[in-house]
Amino acid sequence: MDSLVEFAKRLSRGGTLRTVITLAVLTLFLKELPWFGWLFKPFRTFDFFLHELGHALTCLATGGTVRWIKLGGGGITDCNGGDAVAIGQAGYLGQALLGSLLIIVSGRPKAANFILLFIGVAIGLVNLFFLKDKVSISWAFFLGAALVFAGLRVRQSWAHFIVLLLAVQTVLYVFADVELVLEHSLGFLPQIPESDATHMARLTGTPAFVWSIVWCVCSLGMLFLALYFSGRMSDDVEESGKSEPPQSVG
Repeated sequence: MDSLVEFAKRLSRGGTLRTVITLAVLTLFLKELPWFGWLFKPFRTFDFFLHELGHALTCLATGGTVRWIKLGGGGITDCNGGDAVAIGQAGYLGQALLGSLLIIVSGRPKAANFILLFIGVAIGLVNLFFLKDKVSISWAFFLGAALVFAGLRVRQSWAHFIVLLLAVQTVLYVFADVELVLEHSLGFLPQIPESDATHMARLTGTPAFVWSIVWCVCSLGMLFLALYFSGRMSDDVEESGKSEPPQSVG
């Protein structure tokens, strides 16, 4: 256990870019190993949550109402009213934006516990007001409770590690999902009945593969900006730490 703690400490102090790359490589490697897929189920559910939250918040922001959110089966948000074009794009783009924000705020390790606590409470509120089916309620309760516990009880180094892990998983799933939708849209894989891209194609007349490419490019842009600003924040924290005068002990 102590070795895991030291690993998390070293990784979280190694700079955001190096940490993100390390966690991404570890994730991609472990997913290919037998019996490790179940470890990523909570992260996949968290990813569904962020995706559907993007749809739901955009629906509310554009004057609509959210009837319910379902996390199983890839996630579904039932909206009434609002700007359909904005809502349709807000799943992948919102997911990428929220993952990028997690990377940015990870530049402030001291805020990591508060971030986990905030996310856990947010999941609890969504669970309370918008989730209706038992599977979604159960997963949301588990995720929310786990994050609240982590925010209140775990060490700062571990909390920082968890924030970065959530961010990396979110960003990886964005690109994996968009790539899958793009392959379906281009005919490399059998057509799926419905996706955000096909929904946007119906609404606008623009082919589904174009929307997939747009979302991929926007997600990449957000990722690069997130890494840049997170690095700047980390540098500011280090500089402020160096500029503090040493305290004498009497």
